[in-house]
Amino acid sequence: MEPLYPKEVEYAVEARWDGSTGGVAEAGGFTVGFDTPPEYGGRGSAPCPDQLFLAALGGCLLNTFTSFRNRLGAETVDASVRASCRVELLGGAGYRVTGVSAELRVVSAPGMEPLNRRCAELAVENCHLTRSIEAAVPFSCVVSVESGQA
Repeated sequence: MEPLYPKEVEYAVEARWDGSTGGVAEAGGFTVGFDTPPEYGGRGSAPCPDQLFLAALGGCLLNTFTSFRNRLGAETVDASVRASCRVELLGGAGYRVTGVSAELRVVSAPGMEPLNRRCAELAVENCHLTRSIEAAVPFSCVVSVESGQA
C-alpha cells in the first residue's frame, strides 16, 4: 500500500535578531515575530520562543486530529488545544523545560462523539512533534469531547 503522505520531509527556518530583545523567524514565506519576556529583560512585543514551541505542539496535535477526522469521516463543530510548559532553573544546567501538558478539546457533531474521541486519541498517539520530545521532556495530553451544534 502506498503511503498517504511523504515518507520524509525537511523544514528550515531562519531567525534574525531585531537589534533589540527579539527578532523574526522566516519559514516558507511566512514571518513570525518573537521577543524576550519582560521578566527576562525583554520588551515582550511578541510571543517568546517557549510560547512558539507550545504553538507548534498545539498546531501539530490539531493538524494530526484534522487528518484523522478527514480520513475517518468525523463531523466536528470545533477543536482547540491549550498547552503549557514548566521552565525551571536547574542549577548549573541552566534553564530547562521540565514538563509539557496539553488539552485537546473537541466539540463534536451530535452522535459523532465516539469517532471524534478516537480521532483525538489517534492525534495524541501520532503527533510527530509531541512523540519526538517525550524522551526528553515529560508530556501529557488530556482529551475532552463534548457534543455541540454547528
